[in-house]
Order: sequence, then structure tokens, then C-alpha cells
Amino acid sequence: MHWHIRSQSKLTATPAVHLSMAVCLLVVAEGCQREATVASPQTDVTEHYPGAHHPAKTSATVFFTQQADGFVAFPFLSSQNVDEFIAEVNARDVRKLTLKPHPQLRRPGRLSVAEQLALLPKIIRGCPNIESLRLHEWTLRISALAIAAQSENLQELAVLSCTVINEPVDAAAPGSSNLRTLTLTSCLGGREAKSNTDEPYIAWTNTIDQSWAQLLAWTPKLEELRIRAHFREQGTIVGTDWPLGELSNLRTVHLGDYVQDALVTKLLTETPNLESLSLSSEQLTGADWMPNKLSAIRDLELYGCKGISPEKMEAVLPSAPLLKSFSLSIWRDSLTARFDFSKSKNLQKLFIAAPGNKSHLSFRGLSAATELESLTLRGMSAEALSSVKLSQFEKLRTLHLVSYGATQNVLADLPASLESIRLASFAKTKSEPATAGASFAHLTQLTSFTFDGGSLEAELIESLPSSVTALALHHCDMPNSSVAALLSRLERLETLSLTWLHGGRGYADDPGAVTGEGWDFACGDQLRTLDLSKCFFLEDELIQRISEQLTGLESLKLAEQRFLTGRNWQLNRLPKLKELDLRELPKLTDNTLQQLPTSLKSLRVEDCDQLTGDAWQLDAFGKMTELRIAKCDSLRSLGGKLPASLERLNARYCPHLLCSELDYSSFAQLQQFSLTDCYEFDVKRLFVELPQHADSLRTLTLTGCESLQDADWDMSALNDTLQIVIYDEADPAYRGGLNKDLGEQLQQQLPDSVIVL
Repeated sequence: MHWHIRSQSKLTATPAVHLSMAVCLLVVAEGCQREATVASPQTDVTEHYPGAHHPAKTSATVFFTQQADGFVAFPFLSSQNVDEFIAEVNARDVRKLTLKPHPQLRRPGRLSVAEQLALLPKIIRGCPNIESLRLHEWTLRISALAIAAQSENLQELAVLSCTVINEPVDAAAPGSSNLRTLTLTSCLGGREAKSNTDEPYIAWTNTIDQSWAQLLAWTPKLEELRIRAHFREQGTIVGTDWPLGELSNLRTVHLGDYVQDALVTKLLTETPNLESLSLSSEQLTGADWMPNKLSAIRDLELYGCKGISPEKMEAVLPSAPLLKSFSLSIWRDSLTARFDFSKSKNLQKLFIAAPGNKSHLSFRGLSAATELESLTLRGMSAEALSSVKLSQFEKLRTLHLVSYGATQNVLADLPASLESIRLASFAKTKSEPATAGASFAHLTQLTSFTFDGGSLEAELIESLPSSVTALALHHCDMPNSSVAALLSRLERLETLSLTWLHGGRGYADDPGAVTGEGWDFACGDQLRTLDLSKCFFLEDELIQRISEQLTGLESLKLAEQRFLTGRNWQLNRLPKLKELDLRELPKLTDNTLQQLPTSLKSLRVEDCDQLTGDAWQLDAFGKMTELRIAKCDSLRSLGGKLPASLERLNARYCPHLLCSELDYSSFAQLQQFSLTDCYEFDVKRLFVELPQHADSLRTLTLTGCESLQDADWDMSALNDTLQIVIYDEADPAYRGGLNKDLGEQLQQQLPDSVIVL
């Protein structure tokens, strides 16, 4: 069984409260996955709750879901409390809003199709301060989009995976719209049909083309347009009647998925001021528009356009001399093309990703691109890459090369202007002599260097300048001595990632095996982030040295280490360490966790088989807000107390975790608690203690706990805080879980909560 309890302070059940409960379903309702659903600080979506000291709320204010891009999500609404919802949006002065009704979920408070049709216009009219609006999976009338287009402050509108009912609209005044950005993605056309029930029946129409024609007629100030068609016939778009000629401000257009050549031709013909064009559609062939209609384009992206012939691609650059940015990503089996850059004097950014070894590309006249600042060539053959003389680009700042079999000879005489280099799949020189000019030492402006997979001469890597502040070496052949030499010079390092390094065949007895021996960090307290994952042969002495030298470290990750035991690490000498990630360390012992700095805010422990937790004293970490533990088969306890500051606790797949002596008074600040497949956990005691101590609890997730059905479910004391209880049938492989009778018992104990079965 999967079940989730969403909690938040509330008073008696008012309409606003029911709205709050519906809004909370955003996080817990989608899927009820086996993995714990409690979000970590690294996730893109965070939930904002008042602290435990705040007074109880009677509206939706406490249930905003703030997304990483600044949008606020209210995906679940109720027709009974839309007025309270609108009032709350205005009171909060929300400017970026996402609406997603999820009508397919069988739950209380869901929006039916009839409610969607009725509520959306009311919401749009009632929230005049919204500047950006996203509509996900709505069934709506085109008249609702007319209202949105005329909203005085709305500048950005996205209609995503919606069914749009076309109808005559007389009220729209084209000149009143201030919309600047419009996104239309994977929508279907619809029409209302007669139904024997109160719920309208929506039938699909042949196309959505006419609806988009009306919408564009209402948005004459549009500057950016993004359109993706739907693979179904009812979502096809041709653009025959689109008033593109009236969009005099249109500068940027993105067309993707199932878009036809006719629309591109019409676009380039009727919008002479268009500057940026991005195309992604296997249906495009370039007929009638490529390359002859691209002369005014400044930014062009072609992604996955397999139907466009190599000959047409070759003709783009000579026909578009104003291009500042050209991006080409082709994923057919092979590509043979000869690009002519002799007229590309304005080119500043070039990105080409080819299928790999089967491709044969050449670059004629690339030296004419003297303004080039960013160059990315991926999947190039060594031959194609060797023909590019990088030294001629005196303004180049960013270089990204992926080439199967290319050697350091390609890197001879790099321009001194480079600030960032990323290389992958290179190989050491063999039969041909190494080029003497291959060196990084002269790149005094270089701040970032990444090498992903392959091998390069040790001398070349060791020549990196001291100006580098971010270094990443991944899955590559790099002897321990070269790493030591590099670290002894890079005094400005702030970020260091060394993962899956091997010095030779990848065995512990290799002469160059990466063990950490002799590593001295010239950067000292400058380093903030360190990742040493999958360097299998590191030894405890290195971690001791890190504790001595990297006193400014804030984040440390150690994963998949075969020999690390935690002996004498002395990480408590790192006074600024906030995040510690320890994974797949089979020899790690309990004593290690008693030597950690009290500055820790986040601790992750996973796949550490020797940990038992019996001697843990986690309450010593007075700043810790997050603890994540997983796959520790011997773990029995979390110690006597948790940190008083802890807000998020996540335990997964610890089959012997019992915690019978845990002092639940330390749960006072806990907001999210997730327990997954911890079969022996004492759930009965958990439900006795939670109502007494978990005053700040917001989310409780229990999945696959063996003692769950024997628990004494007296949760009545939490009726003023618990808002949502959701559980679903689990996979038969699970043991324990909730049944329907216990769900009904919960409903009786929590009458003011929404219970979703």
C-alpha cells in the first residue's frame, strides 16, 4: 500500500480549507510511486509552509507550490471555493500562475469538464495582475483564451496539452492585447456535442488550426511564438489562415513536432522582421523555404530534422550571411555534408552535433567567422576536427569538443581568449607524433575545464593554468601522479569533481591507480564543493588530508569507495561543511558519524552495510535540517534523539530499522517524514507519539511497513493539522500496508481531512 498524509494547520472546515486540501494534492497525488515522494532541497519544486509558531490559517495561503522558474502552482481547484482562490491569488499578488485540473483523477474536489469550462474564464477575469499564465491539460473554449489575450497585464501565455473548443467569438478586440509570448503545445481541437447527462460531451474536430488562427488575430503585439503540433489528426496545424503578416513585432519563433513545410514557408514569407527561428520536426523537408528564405534570420536552430537533405543544410550558411547563431543536431544514421562558412562573418555561436563515426563533415572557410565566441562540435570524426584551426578564433570563449579518436593535436595553439573548455572521448596519440604546441598553460583566462571520458596525455592536463576555478574529470584515464601535480598548482579552485578516474587498466595494483597518495591542495580554504565518487581505490589518509587543508569546504560527496573505512577522517575539522553525501561505502562504521562537524545541514547515507545506528548521537547536529538514509541492511536505530532542527527525514529500504527507543520529542520541527520498505519499524508506537510531538509535521509517507496493520490508529488529535490522506493499492510484492477498513477508520478519526482511496 502507498499512503500519504499531507498536513497543515487549519481551523474548521470552511470552503477555503477545502480548497487548501485540494491544492495539497499536487505533490502526493501523481502516481503514488514506490519511491518516497518527499522532495529534497535539490528538487525543482518546493512547498512553502508557515512555521509551527504561526497561527492557524483558514485559506489557501499556506499551500502555494513555488516552482524553480518563479511560477506558483494551484493545480487542484474546487468549484465551491473559486472565489476564495481568486482572492488569495490577488492578496498574494501572484504574477506567474500555473493551473492544472487533473480531471482524470478519481478523488473528491476534482474539476469536471463542465467545471473547467465555467471556472477558467472566471479565474482569468478575477486575477487581472497575472503576467504569466500556464494552462496544463484543460478542456476550454477558445473564448477563454480571448479573455486571456485581452487581460491588460498578461504578457506570457502557455496552453499545454489542452483540448480547445472552437466557437465564434465577437468580443475580442485585437488592439487591446499586450501579450508578448505565446506557447501552444500538443493541443487538440474539440467541439461540444449533445449529452444525456449534465457533463458535456466533447468530440474532437479535424484540426486545431482555426482556433490558433483566431488566437493569433487577437495578439498583434506578439514577439515570441512557440508551437508544437499534436501527433493526432485533431491536433494538426497548417497555418493557412493564420494572420502572420499582422504580427509586425514577431522576432522569435519555435516550431516543433509534426509541423509541416507550408507553415514555415508562410512564416518566412509574411514576417520579414523575424530574427530567430528554431525548428524540430521530422516532417520538414525544407521544400519552398530552405535556404532561399533564410537571408534575414540571425539565429537558426535545426534539431532532429531528418527529412532535410544534406544538400539543403549545406546551402544554409551561404544564404544566411546575417547569422549570429547556428545550431544543427541531426540524429540520422550518418551525415555527409560540406559546410561553407566563407560568408559567416557575423557568426558568434556554432553548435553542430552529428551522429558520430559514420558522419563525414568538412568546414570550408571557417576562418571567416572571426566573431565566433562559442564553438560546440559533437560526434565529429578525428579527421573533421583536425581540419578546424582553433587558433584563428581570437574571440572564442567557450569550446566543447566531442570526438571519437581525436588526439591532443587538435588542441594545438588554442586561442588565449578561452574561458571554458569541455572535452570528451579523446584518445592519446599513437603512431603520429604529438604536436609540440598542445598546451593549456597560455590560457590565462580559463576558469572552467571538464574532461568527460577518454584519455589525454598527462602532460597536457598538468599544463592547466592556475586561473581554473572549476575542474571536472569524469570516467577518464588519469594517473594518480598527474592528479597530484595538478592539485598542487590550482590555487583558485572552488569546485572540484573527480569521478571514476583510473590510472591504467582500472585495478588496484596498476602503477597509476588513483589512490589519493601525495595529493596536496594548493586551493586550501578556497574550495567549496568536492565530489570524489567512483575513484575506487582512495584511502582514508586522503580524507584526513582534506580535513586538514580544505577548511572552507561546504559540500562533500564520497560514493562507491572500496577501501574507505572512516578511520580518523576528522571531518569535524571542516567548520563550514553543510552537505555530506556518503554512498556505497561498505567498510564505513558507526564511529564516522560521531566525527562529523556540527555545521552539517544535510546528510545522506546510502548502501553502507556496516552501519547499525546503535551509538548514533544525531541530536548533536543542531543545524541539520535534512537526513536521508537508504539501503543500509544492518541499520537498526537512529540513536536516541534526532536533531532538534530536523525538518525532513527520509528512510528507504532499511529492512531492520526498528527505532524502538527513539525519543519523538525531537520531532518538534519535523515537516516531512517518509518511511519506505522499513518492514520492522515500530509503526504502532509512531502513531502514539506523533500526535503528541509532531506539531510541525506537514507530510507523512508510509509504504511497505510490516507492522502497519497492527498499529493503534488513534490520529484524532491531529484532526486540526492533517489535511490530506492518500493511499493506493501497492504491488503484490509489498508486505503490509493499508486496507480499506483502516482507511475508513482514518476517515472517522480525521473528519476534516480529504481521504483519497
